[in-house]
Order: sequence, then structure tokens, then C-alpha cells
Amino acid sequence: MRSSLKPKILYPLLISCLTLTACGGGGGGGSSSTSDSSITARGAITGFGSVYVNGVRYHTNSTEFTVDDSPGAESDLRLGMVVTVTATLNDDNTGNASSIVFDNELQGPVANLVSDSDGQTKTFTLLGVSVTVDRVGTSFHDTTFDSLANGDLVEVSGFYDGSLVLNATFLENKERFTAGVSEIELKGTVSNSTAESFQINGITIHYDPDGISTDLSRLTGTLSDGDLVEVKGTLGTNDEIQATRVAHEDAALDDSISKVSLEGIITDYVDDSNFRISGRTVDASTAVFSPASLTLANGIKVEAEGPIVEGTLEALTIEARGGGGTDIEIDAHVDGVSSEDNSITLRLSSGSVTVFVDNRTRMEDKTKAVESLSLTDLASGDFIEVRGLLDGSSQVVLTELRRDDADDLVLQGPVEDFTANSSITILGVTFFTSASTQFEDINDSPISAESFYNSLSLGSLVKIKDDEPGNGSADEVEFED
Repeated sequence: MRSSLKPKILYPLLISCLTLTACGGGGGGGSSSTSDSSITARGAITGFGSVYVNGVRYHTNSTEFTVDDSPGAESDLRLGMVVTVTATLNDDNTGNASSIVFDNELQGPVANLVSDSDGQTKTFTLLGVSVTVDRVGTSFHDTTFDSLANGDLVEVSGFYDGSLVLNATFLENKERFTAGVSEIELKGTVSNSTAESFQINGITIHYDPDGISTDLSRLTGTLSDGDLVEVKGTLGTNDEIQATRVAHEDAALDDSISKVSLEGIITDYVDDSNFRISGRTVDASTAVFSPASLTLANGIKVEAEGPIVEGTLEALTIEARGGGGTDIEIDAHVDGVSSEDNSITLRLSSGSVTVFVDNRTRMEDKTKAVESLSLTDLASGDFIEVRGLLDGSSQVVLTELRRDDADDLVLQGPVEDFTANSSITILGVTFFTSASTQFEDINDSPISAESFYNSLSLGSLVKIKDDEPGNGSADEVEFED
């Protein structure tokens, strides 16, 4: 379990938009704060053809869109963007969205870019914030995981964890950063404020208190330490910001929202009745968990649904979305697709695994054969990279699916069986190990086969890599957390 840190960034999008009245009006949906069918949903976009958020398809015929504080359109939205939806629900479990709001978390230059040893994640700093991107879990626009570079000016959306690392679900490359010219955006809590400057995340921001060169029209009262603000401006060569706009983020929350659907990473976990998701206090002491075996802890990504009562989300349901040492990863070729049960059979060198997609599965086509990937677009032989979870029936339900060019075969999951110095079985597929297999511990450090097997137990989360085209013999085996 990770240590719990009190957030200073305060998850501003949720704080400013998780109300039924503050995020735009629009028509069509007819939602109101007193309607039993009304809902406010915040989560990453997983699909289009309408807009899918937290497993619900929201019709957008009469939706008012706001994108980065300006009027927008559905065409401005992208997979992975974290949005706030105000809607009414229909009897068929779809919704009619009256408003959809997207507001990026950060925009600025990439610095200190580092890749992990597996080439699956990268971390970098952006205006004092640590950001993590994932090859499959992050949707990239106008760039790729491999081409991302220091000095790129990027816009990022995602979820903060308890260490205030922004786990990006969406990243767009705007251009190459030019100091003093490129527009940056930053949200956070004011500290060390003076008449003409303040700091966020240790970065100094200068502004015009007379409101001539800095737009202060959205400031309510004076600027003070502890205020939650959004800043737009330019970043100089001295790593200080000259603000063109400073705006207060509304910290007031409606405490009588009848239904909220909230996706995010658990932080500040005390017990099931007291933790936070995206800065919102949650009580899940009477919630129905999915899967039933779900154990809540810091760092686990979940979706919680229920009313907000006196500022606390009283969760009726909690559904796992990732983390906690149970994540399934598979990189393999498609062997077959069934639209009857929304399943995909993946072919590995020594067996196959059947996985399932649902309305929450984010599907993306990096081969660019189609713009919006669906299950019916997949064919036998396609190479896909998937992430998922085991449900209560031990079925693998996918959270992300990406079609891409063929690469090495990968299988990650809990160990079901093993024979010391010989074989490992995961999800019914057995890989053999040999003298040429490379073993790594949980810190990606090389270890001997003997040390690995001595530490191995049933249920251990292990990743196996079999170099393409695959022969059933593991080339790399490592512990995961």
C-alpha cells in the first residue's frame, strides 16, 4: 500500500465542475438537481458514436460542449480526455447529456523524460508536476508514446494518485515549446503570494494586479495563499511564468447531488468508509463491490457511484478499474472474435486466452485503418495490446485495447501453477523457462532463476515476454506489483 499524502493540487476539474448547475446548461437532456434520473459523471472518454463515459453512452444531440473554457463541439473531444457530463438517464441505461465539459489538467513543456526498463511507461515533469504515460493506457494525439520528447509542448488529462503523480489518460502534442511565446496552463494552490506574484508547485508566477496585462476578471476577491486557481501565460527561460490570465477555480460543491458517477485513483485511504477519489471524500462502507473480492487501498483505480450527501459521496457501488496488483496485460494476435458475447480469443505461442469488452473498454487503432475502433473491426491475425481485470467469474474484462503493429508476445497475470526451474502457468497458458530466460525482481533488477522461483507463489503477479514470433519458451520473466 502506498503512503497517503494530503493533496495540494486539489483536483481542480472535479472541484469546479462536479455540480449539476455549474457546468453549463444546454437542452435536450432536461436534467435538474431534483430529478431522480439526473446524473453527474466524471471519467475518461472510452468511445464515440455519442460519448461513452463510465460505461454509459451519452447521446449528444442537444449537448452544450465546453473545451478548455471555450465553447466547443463533440469533434473537439478525444479518447482518454477526462470530462464532466451532466445528463439525465434513460430506461435503456443510456443518457441524454445536457453538457460535457473538458478542461485539461496541464499544458506545458516536457522535461526530464525517462522510460522504464520495459518500455511500457514513461515519466516526465510538466510545470513542477510529475506525469506518467503508459504505452496502452494513455491515448496520444499528434504524437506517439515512442516519439514523445523533451521540449514538446503537450496538453495532458488524467487522474492524480496519492503521490500527486498525474497518470495521463490523454496527451496531445501542440508544438515544440518556445520560451516566452508558447501558452502554458497550470492549476493548483496559491502559496507565497505577494502583490505581484505567487507560487504553484514551487513555480513563480508573475501577474499584473491592475488587470491590464493579466486578465483578472474571473478572480473573486483578492488573491491569497490557499486559493485554488487556474493560470494561463508564458514560461520564460528562467522557469517563471508571466500570467496572461488568473482565475479562481470554484471550490463550492453541491452537497445534494442525487447521483454521481466518479472515476479516479483512491488516495488518503483510512478504511472503506473514509478515502478520496479525485479529491472527493467517499464512504463505501455499504457499497456493492465489483468484483466482490475487490479490496480498496491507495493507488487502486475505481469507479464509484452514488449520491453526494453533505459533501461526501455515499457510494452505492464501487467497481475496480485497475491497480492493486491484479492488472492483466496481454500482447498477442487475435485468433477469433465473437459479437454474441463481445469476446476476443487471443493466440499466444503455447495457448490462448479469451477476453471480453464492454462499454467501459477504451478501444484505439494505432494502425489507423479506422478512426473509431470497434469489436467488429477486429479480424483474425490482428495484433492487439490489452489491459484488463479479472471479474467475479474469473473472466478477463478489458479496460483498454489497442490495435498496433506486431510485436513481442506478452502475458501478465496472477500465477495459477508453476514447476520450479521449469514452467509457469498464467490464465491457463503455460510458458517454459530455461537457462536463457532472463529473470527480474519487482524493481526490474536481474535475479537468478533460483531466487525467482524461491520467491514465487500462487497468485504472484508475473509478466512473461516471448519474443515474436513466439515459441512457448519465456525470454523474460519478472515480478510486477
